[in-house]
Amino acid sequence: MATRTPPHTASADTSHTYATRLLRAEVPIEVVAELLGHASTQTTAEIYSHLDVEDHRRVLLSAGVIKDGASAR
Repeated sequence: MATRTPPHTASADTSHTYATRLLRAEVPIEVVAELLGHASTQTTAEIYSHLDVEDHRRVLLSAGVIKDGASAR
């Protein structure tokens, strides 16, 4: 018998993608938490702590902390 995807999964995936894209676009975590209906920014931070090294690099580049091809000092 084939396994069926629970109905809430598509909605959860959409919310997860939405939140990840907002955070990658440097939308403040307080705003993302409110949009998602989280009671606190801590909840949002715990769920989306998976953002990768590339996400961090992009932020450091845009802040001028590092230059493309250089490491942070």
